Amino acid sequence: TEEEARSQLQQEFELMIHSNAFKMEFDAWEKECELEVTIPKFCWNFENAVFGKFRDENGNANLPYRHFIATPLLPCGAADGGLQKVMGNDTFGTPETNVEKAVHAFVHFVWIVSKGHFLFCDLQGLYDQSRVLRLFDPQCHTYVEHVL
Repeated sequence: TEEEARSQLQQEFELMIHSNAFKMEFDAWEKECELEVTIPKFCWNFENAVFGKFRDENGNANLPYRHFIATPLLPCGAADGGLQKVMGNDTFGTPETNVEKAVHAFVHFVWIVSKGHFLFCDLQGLYDQSRVLRLFDPQCHTYVEHVL
């Protein structure tokens, strides 16, 4: 239904907001620690993202649902390197590149600062024109304590 589509997209957009906020906190922590190593740049493809609703004033739009999420377009041609899968839903794997190690460190950081409430998984992205890995479509296992 339209309401289910709106709800799912809103939840995904809220997760994008959390993802971006955690990344900003991770970057601040990196600066504060004055590390002797440089953490490779990566980010969420969130800047200028929009959660919206199409208006159909004439009643003739041919869309299954009116709500949408729009994010900046990323390069996705063969010369761009294609999709970079960092980890799956139920397996973290062994990071091989420095950027994969950085994303794994970020996931661990979020687990710690969220006190075990957020565990990112199924992380993937594409490199932008500046060769920065831009993660998208975040998935997250969450824990919310319910008091009865």
